[in-house]
Amino acid sequence: MAGPVHGLSTLTMSREATFARLMDGIRDCAIYIVDPQGHVASWNAGAERIKGYTAEEIIGKHFPSSTLPRTERLACLRSR
Repeated sequence: MAGPVHGLSTLTMSREATFARLMDGIRDCAIYIVDPQGHVASWNAGAERIKGYTAEEIIGKHFPSSTLPRTERLACLRSR
């Protein structure tokens, strides 16, 4: 029984790595994830270029919704 669980874990890790590479490769769009408490969980190279903060500066920090354009705030609300 350990085999399928291990295989699933490996597949999940592979998908996460693929997703991370995809996100890092997008430079024309700011893509970031903010957790329900308002802390930045993910920050791509496009967000760095467009918003002006490096990932090291912003991940884990509170990112108030008032700094987001109205369309982004609405998208966040709809996703909840």
